[in-house]
Amino acid sequence: MTVVVLFVKIIIYNTILWIGEREMAKKISTRKTTAKSSSTAKKTSVKNAEAEVKASVKEATVEPKTVAKEEAVKPKAAVKKTAKAKTPEKKETVEAKPEAKKEEAVKPKTAAKKNGVEEKIVILTATSGDTGKAALEGFADVEGTKIIVFYPEDGVSDVQKMQMVTQKGANTCVAAIKGNFDDAQSAVKRIFTDNELKAELKKNGYVFSSANSINIGRLAPQIVYYFYAYAQMVKAGKINMGDEINFTVPTGNFGNILAGFYAKNMGLPVKQLICASNDNKVLFDFFSTGVYDINRDFIVTVSPSMDILISSNLERLLYHLSNSTVDTKSMMDSLSKDGKYSFKVEANFTGEYATAEETFKAIKDLFEETHYVMDTHTAVAYSGYLTYLAQTGDKTPNVVVSTASPYKFAKDVLRAIDGEKYANVNPFDALNELEKVSGVAIPAPIKGIGTREVLHKDVIERDAIKEYVKSKLQ
Repeated sequence: MTVVVLFVKIIIYNTILWIGEREMAKKISTRKTTAKSSSTAKKTSVKNAEAEVKASVKEATVEPKTVAKEEAVKPKAAVKKTAKAKTPEKKETVEAKPEAKKEEAVKPKTAAKKNGVEEKIVILTATSGDTGKAALEGFADVEGTKIIVFYPEDGVSDVQKMQMVTQKGANTCVAAIKGNFDDAQSAVKRIFTDNELKAELKKNGYVFSSANSINIGRLAPQIVYYFYAYAQMVKAGKINMGDEINFTVPTGNFGNILAGFYAKNMGLPVKQLICASNDNKVLFDFFSTGVYDINRDFIVTVSPSMDILISSNLERLLYHLSNSTVDTKSMMDSLSKDGKYSFKVEANFTGEYATAEETFKAIKDLFEETHYVMDTHTAVAYSGYLTYLAQTGDKTPNVVVSTASPYKFAKDVLRAIDGEKYANVNPFDALNELEKVSGVAIPAPIKGIGTREVLHKDVIERDAIKEYVKSKLQ
């Protein structure tokens, strides 16, 4: 019996999911080792499972780094060689440039125009951190669109906030709300169902759409990466084609893991989807008890993109499992009225969670053993997987889905690695410090972000979102 852990970095960009840069090779860690039998005591079991995973991750990370290094050398030689070969054609290349510029100036039709949509599309997005910047970057200055993004004022990291409020683009608008992500998402969803407002704005030439997982189109590309991860496991020789695997996914709004569920239903041999939560463990409790109950305190954690109590995409899972629109609506009505509903998920999903202390410990321990730097969200999944492994003894090969760059949460990552040394580090100075510690360059879109001009300064009350939208579309 073997257990395999594969880290996959998934980045949301331009409303399409891309596997993170060339450093994907560095960030895929695999393991294959015989697991020790778990103890009846939970702490001892987790400790044993952790030791096994870290030992093999440390061994497995050597080869990807070597490959990345070789790749970095070869392109330079190729470029140099190509430059020499093209010297005689220098004149021809220069003459071709004006025509290339002319072609670039011709704007292609947007999908809306191709489908006969003449109104200006207003992208309304509520974000817990990552989707907002991705959507802004994707739609900035796109003809026929306007994008308005709402984020919780105190519910994103400093880097995530600066990514949004420094966004350029004449058609972009960003506002912080005095509330949490649930407040922002609920308000946006109400706008989408406000027929009176939609009719009023349609007269003015506007229609609404969304770029976060309120829009099912956001989930479709994510399905691909579950198949990609499986293919990488086969390619690495960790499994044979057709073998079952598990996925452990850090989860807040239930979008990413739902894509995994869709992948399974499309034929991918997935045995178990392990839903990892932070201290806002409403999903853990749901999968454990069959009761979804948001009547609890909202906790601001070190994994802010998962600080969610109303997991919007869970409604889609309930529909698929109940096979009933009526039953699903009844559960959503109960959630709206009483803050809870009941439904027992019988198979394929397991809930786990990690506290802030366990999250920091996971980051520190894995870094010390392997020099792999996890962000605070991936660490929740990694810690949750260790707990699952210790409690179940399930030796099925497992993929830990890594969903964010540690640079977006550099301060907390450094605090996890050395709490005393980095206790008071400035969040933007932390970027340079993490670069030194990790040996991985700061991503270009984030480098120097602390000094960029703030272009969006609006802060509004959570119940003012509808009026704010109307004011921006006058």
